Amino acid sequence: MDAVREFLPFLPAGAGMIIYPLSILFFGCMAYGLYWRFQRYGVSLKDAWEEVKLDAKTEGRARLRTVIEQALLQKKVMRRPLAGNFHWGIFGAMLVFSAGTGLVAFQQDLLSKLGLTFLKNGVYFAFEFVLDTAALAFLAGLLVALGRRMFAKPSYLENTKESYAVLGLLLFIGATGLLLEGMRLAAHPVPWGGWSYVGSLVAQIVPAAAVPAVYPYVWWTHLFAALTMIALVPYTKLYHILAIPANLFLEPVGVAKAKLSMPFNLMDMAEDESEESEEEEPTMGVGNVQEFDWKRKFAVDACINCGRCESVCPAVAAGRELSPRVMIQGLKASIAATVPAPGLMKKAEASDLILDEKDAMAGEKTGNVFEDGILSEEAAWSCLNCGACMEECPASIHHVEYTLDFRRHLFSEGHVKDKQATLLEAVERNGNPYGLPSYERTEWLLDKGIPDIEDNPDADYIYWIGCAGAYGIRNQEVTLATLRLLKAAGLNFAILAEEKCCGEVVKRLGEEGRFQLLAMENVQYLEPYADKTFITSCPHCYNTLKHEYRDFGLELNVVHHTELFAKLLADGKLPLAANDAKLAHIAYHDPCNLGRMNGIYDAPREVIGHVPGATLVEPARHGDRSFCCGAGGGNAWFNVPEKTKVSSLRLKEICASAHPAILAVACPYCLAMFDDAVKTEGMEKTLAVKDISELLADALPISDESGETGGDVAAAP
Repeated sequence: MDAVREFLPFLPAGAGMIIYPLSILFFGCMAYGLYWRFQRYGVSLKDAWEEVKLDAKTEGRARLRTVIEQALLQKKVMRRPLAGNFHWGIFGAMLVFSAGTGLVAFQQDLLSKLGLTFLKNGVYFAFEFVLDTAALAFLAGLLVALGRRMFAKPSYLENTKESYAVLGLLLFIGATGLLLEGMRLAAHPVPWGGWSYVGSLVAQIVPAAAVPAVYPYVWWTHLFAALTMIALVPYTKLYHILAIPANLFLEPVGVAKAKLSMPFNLMDMAEDESEESEEEEPTMGVGNVQEFDWKRKFAVDACINCGRCESVCPAVAAGRELSPRVMIQGLKASIAATVPAPGLMKKAEASDLILDEKDAMAGEKTGNVFEDGILSEEAAWSCLNCGACMEECPASIHHVEYTLDFRRHLFSEGHVKDKQATLLEAVERNGNPYGLPSYERTEWLLDKGIPDIEDNPDADYIYWIGCAGAYGIRNQEVTLATLRLLKAAGLNFAILAEEKCCGEVVKRLGEEGRFQLLAMENVQYLEPYADKTFITSCPHCYNTLKHEYRDFGLELNVVHHTELFAKLLADGKLPLAANDAKLAHIAYHDPCNLGRMNGIYDAPREVIGHVPGATLVEPARHGDRSFCCGAGGGNAWFNVPEKTKVSSLRLKEICASAHPAILAVACPYCLAMFDDAVKTEGMEKTLAVKDISELLADALPISDESGETGGDVAAAP
């Protein structure tokens, strides 16, 4: 059996002499397009290549592993079963087609000249079966994708003419490929034709007599369509086939999701003051797209406009001005405008614009994010920094970092709202965003006999109270519950009498300079205690102490209180008694900064599992898909215009899917937001909101002396 002849029995005369020159021409068009597109990023190919080589040398294997997981195996894409499966069908089939075409070319143009063949017998049968299966998956995926856009389009998915054109072109390539196979089998039936089971079905409806005359036309049309698709890659949405894997490779490895960028370092700048060289002004945010480095421009350009970020964004759900999809697509359009598209591609590129088309196409672009209408100031303040967009994005675009840079720019230009300014002044003046006297932070605990670290220098643990735990009336109960648990477990702990705000809210508002000054003060204060274990009930403080202070040379061992409690319970150091028979269905809300940002999911659930009489019920969205409470990104401290409160949206969602009697939280801001939402929604009599520490403290054995669970909060040095 001649496998190649069986595969291409009607190859037109002289086609072999034309295919390769023609392919070179179309691949040349693609290469030119890639070079043209690269001009957008403002870096030479040589410089970019040197950076990529350095990245590959230091972290190449880890980065390649990310590419395999996310691009090749489609890990994030498969988070959505329907969209994931049809996309995998299209993508996987294209991989099979590329491999199959390469094998046939290798067999025909090299091995056959040597009198060798490997596409024969069982290998050939399997080859045909795999190709037909891939073709079936390819067509099915494309039809579902088209049907979804036409009949069941999600609100976050934008339809463009280009989208239909690309899908239509791919569908034509797949359909004509199967038609060619069916025509071959109709004209020359073979005993092993059943292995090409899809082609065999097509062969049954193809008139064999017409094949010799029609086949060449269909073959050339199919070839031109396939080559056209290749040539169009840099100019259309097909660019993501190359851009997303490349962007995944460019992403640094080992950087915590919670870690925010640091545009300058005041500590390093202070050390350089002794030098005679002129001091450069630090970069204060980004207001123009051209100020981004080439990698961040490339990341924006990798966006496929799938809308997944928008579908999970709490700002969008609440009716705020911000949409991460609109923002990234606006940036993409602005970056594209710096390098005019060649010829007919101008119109195709314009179809990618997601902003209002009249506004987007009117006038020249300056590149200024706010002047060009890419983002409004209100939208910049609307971001909750929850990271849901980044968790969902198949291209691994860091939306939060872009909004943070825009906030930094607003501060540098003096475009700050009164509430943000008041908040920052309160932190600077009083060491807390509440604006309350600094001495009140720990005085109420010291009066209860809680030891300061100076009174108990041998303490193994330092409990970092946090601003909310110190000043928030409701969260003070959480602080006391945590301290009772630490005492009940027999831990040697202390607090810091001179504790002040960690600066998390200052950094996330975009006031980088003030944050760094505050951080350096805290680092100097905390350095003598770096050998201690820091416990915090606040995921926001957890992020800052654990991740941000490393930029200033301080590495702390920080644990969230749920992590500590889970370990203490596992070790049998926290005896519990069933004091509350009403405990039943408890829903746990994953805080964004604890879960998505730091991957702490199991510890809180393990703790709830130890609470006597408790049954954990999961909300529909939990784990890394959890929905924000509405407090992140500084939004706990100022109001942003919205149609519905984010906290109310989340509360109603939890109640509708889990029907809990108690909503358990592990973040002081989540507690405050849900307490407010419960009152807003009139659920005070049907739902209690409690921190996990309170659930545990309520289950401690009752002390004979005090009559309180866990006894007195004071801890002996």
